[in-house]
Amino acid sequence: MVKKIYKTLEVYFRYKKLNIIYNLLYLIALAFFFVAILFFVKKCRVQLKQDFILIAFLLLSIVYIIFVPAFNFFQLPDGAQKRNYLKVTLYILYFFYAPFLLFSFFLRSRKKRKVSDKISISSKKASGLAFSLFFFTILFLWISIRQNIFFSRAASYDTELKTNLSFFDFLIYNSFVRYGSMIISFLYLIQKFSVNKNTILRLSTALFTLVYILFCIVNSRQMIFVFLFQFIGFFFFFNNNIKALKKRIPLIIIISAFVSYGIKTTLNARYLLTETDGKVSFQILNPFLKVDENVSESLNTRLDAIFLMAEMTPEAEKKGYAWGKAWAIPLFLIVGPVLYPQEAAFLKATYMTDAESYLLVTYTNLQNSTMDFNSIFLTDAYCNFSALGFLLAAIVFAVLISFIQQNVTIVSGNRIVFILALYFYSKIFVIENELISIPLNFFKAIPVLLVLLIFCPIKVQRNEKN
Repeated sequence: MVKKIYKTLEVYFRYKKLNIIYNLLYLIALAFFFVAILFFVKKCRVQLKQDFILIAFLLLSIVYIIFVPAFNFFQLPDGAQKRNYLKVTLYILYFFYAPFLLFSFFLRSRKKRKVSDKISISSKKASGLAFSLFFFTILFLWISIRQNIFFSRAASYDTELKTNLSFFDFLIYNSFVRYGSMIISFLYLIQKFSVNKNTILRLSTALFTLVYILFCIVNSRQMIFVFLFQFIGFFFFFNNNIKALKKRIPLIIIISAFVSYGIKTTLNARYLLTETDGKVSFQILNPFLKVDENVSESLNTRLDAIFLMAEMTPEAEKKGYAWGKAWAIPLFLIVGPVLYPQEAAFLKATYMTDAESYLLVTYTNLQNSTMDFNSIFLTDAYCNFSALGFLLAAIVFAVLISFIQQNVTIVSGNRIVFILALYFYSKIFVIENELISIPLNFFKAIPVLLVLLIFCPIKVQRNEKN
């Protein structure tokens, strides 16, 4: 009896000691990380106007990778799970954040060409763009209302609603939803820089923006926040003083109310559509509607990007990392629907459509009916290539952010560069996308980018200064 008690106490104190060690190591690692961030900010003389995209991306990623996981880490009862949390976090700090900051510093410190641009709008192209934009908006409304897919949550209760769309209907609907924020940025910037204004284009822009905002409000919190970050970015790009900020206080209040309302209506939609099996009701727009608190997962679950990687680590170390196999499915689905329609249809029917689904099945027992779990751009990189995946992600995002910051607010003589910068700017804040989705989504976006290039009405006279 005494021996049993002794062994029990020994195991308990050994477990307690390990937990204390893990907690200390975690706190020390975070302390070094934030010291490094402060050093980087001071050394690089980081400014909101010049570096908003870098700052916003860092803050968003830190929420998913540091803040929320840290809250969960100290509540974990399992020593092994804590060890995996700690391991993944250390890998990210050393192999993602450290090289990301170094690459960002190098790219930022390169000598930049100063330009002075005089921009005007071709009246013919502007009119063509305005009418095309108007008809595109009306077509989207007509298709989404006629097919009952304006409330995309309602469509999730009847899979035939989207699968039965004609190619043309799907093209219009998908283009609006996927690229709406980029198109609005494009319209805003060409009018912001232009010396001559086009009233028809402004009215078409206002209609498009209004419909897009309404769609965001009733469908997606993520779309709301991405849209918000984009236009906060534009504010800092064009204003660099406190006086300008004070003048925008009423606008900031309106935007805050819009975000709060949008979060509430998306929760309303989830609750009401669940209760009514997908039937749409105007009660979705009621900001005072009482909903079940369990209608949406808690934030400390949704925003914890470490959990899934920590869960995959033991099996990945035992079986071996995927080394690119997880990307085979999304790559196959680019050409699969045309060359192998039956196999592609089977993958879509079983929700095996991305790298995350492959990783869930291979390395965890967390797979569910929709193969959906909380992940970010580092998840597929890590489980494909171990810590080297973090290094790959660091290089990719450092280069993308540098490219965006140098080109998104300067309409250069090369309109292709300007449109590419806008595209990546509209996607850089979608933290929950997979790393492989960057090239794949870009490939899918090429037709839309070509249309923007054709209709782009800007004329640029550039004076270069060395």
